[in-house]
Amino acid sequence: MSSLAAQKGFRRWGWVTALTLLLSLAAQERPMGRVKNFAVPDYDAQNRRRAVLFGEEAISGTNGLWNIHKLRIESYAGQTNPAWVVEAPACLYHDPTRRAWSDGPLTAASSEGQLSVTGRGFDWRQSEQRLVISNEVRTILRPAKSPQPGLTNMPGLARHDLELTANVLEFDGQRSAAHYRGEVHVRELLPQGATNPPVGLDCEELTIFLSTNRGGVDVIEARGRVIFTQGTTQLEGEQARYSATNNVIVVEGGSKWTTDSLTGQAERLRFDRNRGEVLAEGSALARLHEASDSQKPAKQTSTNALELAAPAVMVVLPSSNRPMTTLMATGKVALSRGDLRAGGESLSFTGTSTSGVARIEGAPWWRTSNAEGKAGELYWDRGTNVFSGRGGGQVTLRRAVTAQASPESLVIQSDEYDLADDQAVFRGHVKTEDPQWRMEGGTLRLIQNARTREVHSIVWEGGVVAEQRSRPEAPEIPWRLQCTGLTVEMTPDGQRASRLVATGKIQLEPAQGPKPGVTNRAVWKLQCERLTLNLNLQQALENVVAEKSIYLETGSADGRAPVWALTGERLELDMVQGRTNQVERIRVERQVTLRQAAGANHRGGLWHLAAQRADIRFNPTTGEPSEAQADGGVHAVQLHSNLTQVAWTLTADSARLWLGPSNRVDRLQARRSVRVEQGFTTNPPPWQMQCEQVDLTFSATNTLQTLDARQNVVITQGASRATGEAGFYNAATENFELRGQPTLLLVEEKGVRTNQTPRRLEIEGAEVLVWNRAERTFRGRGQFRIRPEGAMNMPRKP
Repeated sequence: MSSLAAQKGFRRWGWVTALTLLLSLAAQERPMGRVKNFAVPDYDAQNRRRAVLFGEEAISGTNGLWNIHKLRIESYAGQTNPAWVVEAPACLYHDPTRRAWSDGPLTAASSEGQLSVTGRGFDWRQSEQRLVISNEVRTILRPAKSPQPGLTNMPGLARHDLELTANVLEFDGQRSAAHYRGEVHVRELLPQGATNPPVGLDCEELTIFLSTNRGGVDVIEARGRVIFTQGTTQLEGEQARYSATNNVIVVEGGSKWTTDSLTGQAERLRFDRNRGEVLAEGSALARLHEASDSQKPAKQTSTNALELAAPAVMVVLPSSNRPMTTLMATGKVALSRGDLRAGGESLSFTGTSTSGVARIEGAPWWRTSNAEGKAGELYWDRGTNVFSGRGGGQVTLRRAVTAQASPESLVIQSDEYDLADDQAVFRGHVKTEDPQWRMEGGTLRLIQNARTREVHSIVWEGGVVAEQRSRPEAPEIPWRLQCTGLTVEMTPDGQRASRLVATGKIQLEPAQGPKPGVTNRAVWKLQCERLTLNLNLQQALENVVAEKSIYLETGSADGRAPVWALTGERLELDMVQGRTNQVERIRVERQVTLRQAAGANHRGGLWHLAAQRADIRFNPTTGEPSEAQADGGVHAVQLHSNLTQVAWTLTADSARLWLGPSNRVDRLQARRSVRVEQGFTTNPPPWQMQCEQVDLTFSATNTLQTLDARQNVVITQGASRATGEAGFYNAATENFELRGQPTLLLVEEKGVRTNQTPRRLEIEGAEVLVWNRAERTFRGRGQFRIRPEGAMNMPRKP
């Protein structure tokens, strides 16, 4: 071997050069037989020692065969001390074919320990420059402490020792390539305290190409079920190629990758180790899997991973100065998570194994088994497991087909929304619409079952308007609710609203004017600070409960009939079964007032009533109030037709009113501690009555017709006074008819005789006394007594 060839060999693979030197020196003339302390030096053209072959003993055989024991070769590579040492217990050398082989072990190492190879069984063919180690191949590559030519200088390959094991090593000196076969494994051996992620490689075949001009590794090619690992990053494929010039690994053929937060596959992977970037090309699929249960945040309940499909996906891996993983996809992006499907023109994700945000742009959309939506931008927060839309968002919730309902959809529009496993939040100009409802407000929150996605309740806040939609089959007018906050409780299957609870400043009223052709159907309007509406399966009102600062107004749909205004602190409405908004009964408590107001065609006076409790029933045909029961400190006032002067005042413990057409009062019945007072009159003076029970009837013009009193009846007019167990008053005749031990004390009114004491007349003992208060006359039936005090201008009628 020439001096130039030896120098190139040392630069390529030092220990292989030493073996070549061994064989070339053995081919020189040497004594035959047994030779002790066998040593053959070799010098270059400048007479510098290149290598020395040592053998404790060499024995010549037949046909040019030599048997060498305790082989040692020292290679100096222009240095004073050996640079390489190759050792083997024994080998055979065939001089004619220039071939050496052995079944025993072989070791080779650099003097500085940068490289070492061990194996069992080798075969060297000098003419082909090919060495094969056939068993138990183990190579250790150690990084050089300072840059220098040679294999041990491994820029970018590893920071610590690499261990390479295989069944067979074949070195091609002509190509400067080392080819490993059979169960090839490469591992970075980390010292104690090391913090860098370890490098590893598994494959069926591995070829290392050495640089012929700069030394060290140039290219590494792997084939057959290739698995490359670097810390938590793993690449898989049928073949891979590593280039030391740019520190890039390219994997092809069923390519897959895995990190602590990602898995994926593609037709081709390109891993730039300098930048920490993995580029997946060709039908790329990435999977953002979630952290283990011990790492998962408390709010994160789902175990579904996020999967991404796109023509190309770029992954930027975390590093010491960049703790986040970044994922970017372009083209027609498709995303899935559980039953969620989404898409857009681009996607980016930055985060860790437990947190981070994915962003989809370019007309993004999404859908699930029961919903779909869109927005200007879509986001997924893996830390909180929240899916969000920003900018002109719309969500459609599909309701399942049930025995009670056909399939329907709820459409929600908002400026932005956040969807979690257990709730969905919509903000900014929120509007919803379905076949039963239209709603709007500042914020909407849907509370749902995290597993089944069935909605438990709907919470609205900020300027809420809920409007019941008109139904063609229902003649009633739908209603509208306005409030500050609203909670909608759903049926157990999440398909229908069962109860609405409103708070703040509340108003409930018809959503539109009367329907064409619908007459005599009363409408109503309610104001309060807390309101509960209970609905049936057809979404019609069954019951309404109002609390605090209540104001209820009811009247006919055409607006011409008088209306009743009701106030109190707690009110409950029962609705007509199957009707949308027709009231059947009202119960109200605490500081109750009931006030009759004038309509366009109202005639006569108006009634005002106050009590602690009231129970009002409505006519099922007209929808107008038909009967009212008041209890607890009842105080009723009727105004004159001029609506300024009081016509009648009634107080009692309880009262019952019967209402006629156009909401007029037909009849009033009072019980316990009853007091009736006539209001303003010009002549005669007004009268008052006390009793335990009274029944009043009124005309179509709301004026008093009759009064029927019972138990301890006392009537006074000025100084006059009448008593009895029963009394009947007829407004047409102005007669009071008294029964049950009636008495009458008539006192002359002031002004009849100037400057004289009024005279008195007492009547008692009659069966019936009739007193005409206008004419100041009386008549009696049966035996009765009269005790006059002075003459009175008051004739006695027979």
